[in-house]
Amino acid sequence: MASSQTLWIHINDQALSLRRVAEMVFRALGVSLWEERESANFPNGHYFAGYAENAALEVFDRDEEQGEHEYRYQVTIGPSRASKKGAGRIPDSAMEVGVVLAQNRFAVFEPSENWAAPNWDGSGKKYPG
Repeated sequence: MASSQTLWIHINDQALSLRRVAEMVFRALGVSLWEERESANFPNGHYFAGYAENAALEVFDRDEEQGEHEYRYQVTIGPSRASKKGAGRIPDSAMEVGVVLAQNRFAVFEPSENWAAPNWDGSGKKYPG
């Protein structure tokens, strides 16, 4: 995997904390090595990182401005990190991860390329949960 891929997710339980949502994502994908990390680069100052042999995942709240969209959380799938690798392999494409998460109660949206651009048209692919 050469670069990071993005999915936005939603689950019909507003009472769930980010930690619980991250646990559900990691469990659905079979990721057993994960941690909470602090960073000023993420909304609310923290995120959850999960590690597999072939990929690393980040689960975090979307930016407030973006959070008005129905998908409250973001999952980023990226290359594995040399410093931390968990056991087992996970799907390493947004499409495969999206399908697995949709099978586990999540509504998933894969935004089209250039979604961070100001002129993005809102297009993408939905994986209903």
